[in-house]
Amino acid sequence: IGAPGCSYCLGIAADVAGDGEVWLSSQNRNFKNRMGPGSIANLASAATVAASSFNMRVTNPRELLDMIDRERFNRMLDIWMDKAEEIVISEPNPVLEETRGETIAARDTSAVSESSNDGEQQPIDKSNMITGKVQRFGDNVDTDAIIPAQFMPGVSDQDLGTHAFQYYRPEFREKVAQGYDIIVAGIGFGSGSSREEAPRALNGVKRGPDEYGVKAVIAKSYAFIYQRNQANQSLLGLVLKDEKFYELAQEGAEVSIDLPGRKIYCAGHSFTFNLSTMEERLILGGGVIEMYSKYSNMLFRAAIAADPESVLKKAGGACGKQASCGDADTQQLAW
Repeated sequence: IGAPGCSYCLGIAADVAGDGEVWLSSQNRNFKNRMGPGSIANLASAATVAASSFNMRVTNPRELLDMIDRERFNRMLDIWMDKAEEIVISEPNPVLEETRGETIAARDTSAVSESSNDGEQQPIDKSNMITGKVQRFGDNVDTDAIIPAQFMPGVSDQDLGTHAFQYYRPEFREKVAQGYDIIVAGIGFGSGSSREEAPRALNGVKRGPDEYGVKAVIAKSYAFIYQRNQANQSLLGLVLKDEKFYELAQEGAEVSIDLPGRKIYCAGHSFTFNLSTMEERLILGGGVIEMYSKYSNMLFRAAIAADPESVLKKAGGACGKQASCGDADTQQLAW
């Protein structure tokens, strides 16, 4: 029995569950390795956990709950609970600039892609494409699997990369170095804790002597915050719902991505994907920190403008000139 806190929940600090141990916890997630390497938790209400702690067996708390003086309990609620304020529901009604119309329309990544068989056409020039072999994952791969909490925050992306999928798929990093550097996953990739260290870890996996990072992640869907973090950390993440692609893109299959043409090629088939202008510019621009160093607080205007450099010109250059406006060392920033 330990004090309430983050230790058991994340498997860090003083209290860590051991390999093969099963715990009873009132936290909100119980996948393997969450509370410590090789461990798993059974989830229960706080009352059940408390009742079970006396004999270290799962115990129904009803007998203890029935002993509570309800009138006294309600009086305590009146004393300690903040009174709720009236909730006002309103619908946002933003006014969008006309010049942003194309960009906003391009943000719809929910459409099902169209595929075509290119096997009988002329060979495709892949020299300027992103090409790699697939490492295949299933549904709902969470951020704790991507980078376990005990290895955070890390001193750099490369440091985090040495622990990517440490417990979930220990061979992941070695396979990236062998060219299996495109992740293909199902629904809900990046679910769980909203931490930017997950895409940072994928960016930091060593591919070669001076090369780092998986080349792309392709999934049917992403957790919302993780999807934003991918672009913010300059990691290419694509949404593709076409089941034909997932039939073809098995472990070790070669995949090529034509980013300007918005096409993915696999096994003689091509698949169309959507990527917004903002996402593309964040990815190609080195992420939100690099773009901030150039555009300062105008970075998101630059990311959706027809001519990003015109934003600088109108503002007289970032921080008064076309130069970095942040500190020389931006790696220490955390979001």
